[in-house]
Amino acid sequence: MTPAEVKSLFRAYIDEPDATFVTDADLNTYLAAGYNEFRLRVNEYDPDFYAAQVIITPNNANFYDLADAANPGVLLGPAAIAAAMIRLNSVRRTDAAGTERGFILTAVNGLRALDANYQSWALIGTRLTFSERTSDTYQLSYVPISTVNWTTSTFIDSLSPFHDLIALYAYKQYAIRDNAINQAWQYQLSVREKDFRDYLSGFNYESNQYVSQDWYSFDNIY
Repeated sequence: MTPAEVKSLFRAYIDEPDATFVTDADLNTYLAAGYNEFRLRVNEYDPDFYAAQVIITPNNANFYDLADAANPGVLLGPAAIAAAMIRLNSVRRTDAAGTERGFILTAVNGLRALDANYQSWALIGTRLTFSERTSDTYQLSYVPISTVNWTTSTFIDSLSPFHDLIALYAYKQYAIRDNAINQAWQYQLSVREKDFRDYLSGFNYESNQYVSQDWYSFDNIY
């Protein structure tokens, strides 16, 4: 679905066919909030679905400030307007072109864990902090904020069969203002969310939440 189609569906749900009581600005706000919730559901099942990549090279340092406007990879803070990061998925050793599939550093929580884990990283404030000084090149895989402009965009994402959920989630934001919950909306939301969960868990068969059998595992059987 296009943003215009989602808008039309949302107006039908709230029974407000024009901008008399719900302005276009209101509509865009509700839909932006609805789409953020939609993306959150996707990220729960497949953190890499919306992932983007950026290459960084620390200068013999044990940290890289992702909010420093002087750095090429600015993902946090006021300078990260177009590609602000909401989740860091992985940090991988690579080459300048990002084509080398090097090792993935271990993600840990805090400075104490960094001291105890070689080749690890932790995001502390806006600083990507490493367990040791480094001048290596790394590829960051991260989830950026949505860039959908509900006024001008013509494309949302490749999950078009489930974009009605964006309108359903936006309805929750509207319901706070309207002070009313619709039973038909509740039923439709529960049905569509189940369909969505089944779809997302079905195609993500290589996720680390699954255990795969390989031929070498039979060595321990015979």
